[in-house]
Amino acid sequence: MAKKLEINKAHGSYAQICGLYDTEKDSRMKIRMLAVKYAYEDKKSEDIAVLLNMTGVTIRKYMSRWNRRGYEGLRDIPHPEAEKIMSEAEMIEIDKMLKLSPRECGIERSNWTGPLLKESIKKRFNKEISRRTSYNIFARLRYTKTRPKKQNKKIDAKKVEEFREDMEKTITEKDENTIILYEDEAIFTSEPTTTAIWTKKGEQGVIPTSGGTRERTVIFGAVNPETGDLYEQFSNVANTETFKEFMLAVSRATFPKNVIMPTDRASYHRFKGREQWWAENIPNIILLYLPSCCSFLNSIELLWKDIRAAVTHNTLFENIKDTISHLKAYVGELTNSPKKLTKLCPFIC
Repeated sequence: MAKKLEINKAHGSYAQICGLYDTEKDSRMKIRMLAVKYAYEDKKSEDIAVLLNMTGVTIRKYMSRWNRRGYEGLRDIPHPEAEKIMSEAEMIEIDKMLKLSPRECGIERSNWTGPLLKESIKKRFNKEISRRTSYNIFARLRYTKTRPKKQNKKIDAKKVEEFREDMEKTITEKDENTIILYEDEAIFTSEPTTTAIWTKKGEQGVIPTSGGTRERTVIFGAVNPETGDLYEQFSNVANTETFKEFMLAVSRATFPKNVIMPTDRASYHRFKGREQWWAENIPNIILLYLPSCCSFLNSIELLWKDIRAAVTHNTLFENIKDTISHLKAYVGELTNSPKKLTKLCPFIC
């Protein structure tokens, strides 16, 4: 059975307690003063705990602090800032180091780890730290583990910048009779692509595969980031003939609008005799070639990523015909959702 709380009333009368409670602005102190007020009213610690949604232990702790020092005893005493092992100047040096790979810092390893950082700090600054401290340093410098993206080292940064500037100018200066369509092709096979999935802890998901020859289909696509219009064509292969077919279809669908079409430098996009054939058959489309190895500048790449996630990731269909059927169904959904496409495939410049 809970005992009656002992209260040192030398620190103030009940009226003074009520006055302090009414004028207190700090929310935490106000709750503590209310606990003292209830104690002055002869309420037991467990009863006060129920009223304030606390534990009896917490209430008795507040009463002990009040009995020793009164109102000031209820205040939290700020703890002195703990001395940091690494100085600010050293943290700046560590930050510079972590932006490089270990090999660029003369360490024969590919990736930074807590133990490797611990070892490096010992060699560089002659300071012993724990493994936990090394991970705290990652956190203090706002590093987190993410999967890096691959980027071809042959990319010409200057050409990328020039393309971005040209694209931005094109978007800004185009008139109402001109539209921009990002064009590309994506290959989908009868075999599933695998990505991370939710599984029970300690279990590993299993995705079945056919074990046979991969069959494939190609989707030609062109998307308008401004309106969400999507033009697509399913083909068995991606070559000059199927590309011509798609361009003729897009030209007819968009005429008389003028079309500026960013696309990559695939060989069938630059086939022999293209200029003459283009002049005779495609009156309203101008191809704007992306710099080499720069698919990240093509907005429609985000569409392919979305389609794979929705249809082919972690799923084995009966055959390629079944795969194509599901692909067409999802592409149909997207075609009827222009708002989703404008968000999914924005202008890139």
